[in-house]
Amino acid sequence: MNDFLLILGFGATLGAILIWYPASRWRRRQVDRLTESLKSTQDVAIKLAVMDPLTGLFNRRRVFESLLVEHERAKRDHLPYSVVMVKPLDFHKVTDAHGQTLGDSLLRDIGKMCQSEARATDIVGRWKGVTFVILCPEADEGAVRVLAGRLRKRVEDTNFTDVGRLKLAVGMSVSDPDHPDTADAALTRAETALRRVG
Repeated sequence: MNDFLLILGFGATLGAILIWYPASRWRRRQVDRLTESLKSTQDVAIKLAVMDPLTGLFNRRRVFESLLVEHERAKRDHLPYSVVMVKPLDFHKVTDAHGQTLGDSLLRDIGKMCQSEARATDIVGRWKGVTFVILCPEADEGAVRVLAGRLRKRVEDTNFTDVGRLKLAVGMSVSDPDHPDTADAALTRAETALRRVG
C-alpha cells in the first residue's frame, strides 16, 4: 500500500510538473518579450530626450548638460575647454527661395560636417534654429581655431545641390583654466562672437 501511495504521490508530482513546466516556459517567454519591449521603448525615450530629431545630433539640453560637466572638470583639473558655434549665413534666403525641405536637408548636411570635423571627444549638437555648437574638452585657442578653420573651409568649399556655396559664421570661446568663469559665460562669449560675424 505504501508503494502504491508513493507511486501515486510521484505520479501526482510528475503531473503537476508537466502541467507547470510548459506554463512556466510560456510565462518566461512572455516576460522576456515584455522586457525587450520595455527596453526598446526606454531606448527610444532616452534618444528623444537627448537627440535633435532633424539632424540626429545632440540637442541643446544634452549639450548644455555636457558643458556643465566639462566646466566642472576643467575647473577641477585646471584644463581649458572651448565652445564653437557655427551657422550658415543668409540661410533664410535659401528656405525662402527653395523651401523648408531643402533647408532641412542642408542643416542635416552641415550637422554631418560638424560631426566629421570634430574630434572623437567633442560634443556636437544643434543649439537652436540654424546654429550648431561644438564643445571641445581640453582644447586651447590654437586647437579650436584649427577646428573652426577646417569646418569653415569644408562648408564653404561644398557646392550644395540647388543652392551652390554657403558662407559659414563661426564664433568661439576658450575658457581660461587659471581664471574660470561659468559655463553660461562661455556660451555667451561664443554667441556674442557669432553675432558679430553673422
